[in-house]
Order: sequence, then structure tokens, then C-alpha cells
Amino acid sequence: MSRCCMSVNDRPSVAMYCTVLTLLFSIVGLNVTSCSANIKGVNAMVGEALFVGWGQVVRGREQFALQVFQEAVSYYGKLQEEGQIERFEAYLLDPHGGDLGGFFLIHGERSSLDAVRSSAEFQRLLVRAGSVIDNLGLVGAYSGDALGEQMALFGEMAQELPQAT
Repeated sequence: MSRCCMSVNDRPSVAMYCTVLTLLFSIVGLNVTSCSANIKGVNAMVGEALFVGWGQVVRGREQFALQVFQEAVSYYGKLQEEGQIERFEAYLLDPHGGDLGGFFLIHGERSSLDAVRSSAEFQRLLVRAGSVIDNLGLVGAYSGDALGEQMALFGEMAQELPQAT
């Protein structure tokens, strides 16, 4: 069962967003066990992340896919040891009928993630991964204070739009 926990004080839009995000993840087969955000500094998870998702392994390239996955784990571990990223997590998903088979969440500050994302080594790893898996995707993600900032921007914009009746 998914749960959503946070201390939002004056920003109920963050709680609403977290609930919606949890539901969307469950639709695509992700069992989200928590969605944390904090606006006032209690239990804060500061930072942003890169979401690197992938689909099925290309048939006939399973061994190479295992090698590329291990390269990615080693590379992200090196980035973490060097302090270029805060941490990373790898997830493999149960079969669910969708296109997403697994993903990495690479956590860090935006400037560090931008530097990693634009590095030749990261780009090379993406090209290698794209040759052995389907549906490779890379997208920025927000958590903690960064999520609160994004939701505050969304809340400001939502106030300017006429509401459907």
C-alpha cells in the first residue's frame, strides 16, 4: 500500500501533488512506499535527482546489457565517492505490462547533476545503454525542498488560471 507523508504547513498543494504522484506511479506499476516533502525544514530531503529509466533488454544482447548495467553502477559509485552526486539507487520492476522495466535515481544538487549529465562519460554510458535496452529515458526529478519550490511555482500559476466548474 502506498503512503504519502510530509510536513507541509502552509502549502497543501504539495500534499495534493504527492498523492497524485503516488497514484500515477501505481498506474504504471510502481509501488511507491513513501513520498516525502517538507517546506519548513523538518525531516528535509534536500536536492534534486536524475531519473534514468529503461524498458526491456533487446533480445540477443542480454550479456552486454548486464555488462552495461554493471558499468553504470560502477560509474555512479565513483561519482558518489568523488562527491559529484549525493547517492544513487537502482530499481528493477516486476513485470506489469508497461514500458518501464527499471530505473536509477541519481540524487544531488542541480549544478552537480547538470555537470554529470553533460559529461562525455555519462553521454557515452547512455549511448551504450541505448544499444542494449528499449525505451531509455532521462528526466530531471525533484524531492524535498526542490519539490516544494516546484509545487510553489505550480501553485502560483494555478492561481492565475480560471478553474473549471
